[in-house]
Amino acid sequence: GEGGQLGQGQGRQNGQAQQGRQHEQQGRVAQGPPPADRPPVFHVATSVANPLGIEQFVEHASRHFAEHPMADPKTGEPIRVDPMAIYPDERSFLRDSWLRYQLPLKLASLLPWRDARKDSRRAAVLQKVFDQLAYLASIYASYTFYAGRFDAARTRELYEGLDDEERELFGFDARAIDWGEYMGGTHPAGLRKFVLKKPVRE
Repeated sequence: GEGGQLGQGQGRQNGQAQQGRQHEQQGRVAQGPPPADRPPVFHVATSVANPLGIEQFVEHASRHFAEHPMADPKTGEPIRVDPMAIYPDERSFLRDSWLRYQLPLKLASLLPWRDARKDSRRAAVLQKVFDQLAYLASIYASYTFYAGRFDAARTRELYEGLDDEERELFGFDARAIDWGEYMGGTHPAGLRKFVLKKPVRE
């Protein structure tokens, strides 16, 4: 996928130009011929042939949970899907999380009438939430903001060399993936059924 959003105006143009140069440089390295004593590598990748941007991912996944909401375990009521913010980098995400989960505690600690015991429990919960968000951000930042793109030209040539019967039998053309259907239906439905054990109710 293609993560993050660039700035507005000139900043967006400069960012896109720089990102394009990075892609070009990385592409030249990735496209080098394999050593003669090693077999050729066939990438099955979508970042060039059929890219999935982070905005598309959020749109498809949000649509799934809006149309098939999960239930609140306490009340049984459908869980509403709120708009999801998209951040340009990991630092922006952590800053927003700190403002949401840490700053209120810092300000509350200055109030003379605060309940120290209650605030201590609340601080522990919010600190745990913030630490978990920071941990997840450190893991997924490498994926969502990675600038490299993987060209599957060799795999595409292999696929186009198959006859119709073989193409039907070995469907590995990344261009045929319908991200709206997969990320908005198949993938989240599978996670809910096999991981969460809470299948989608038709």
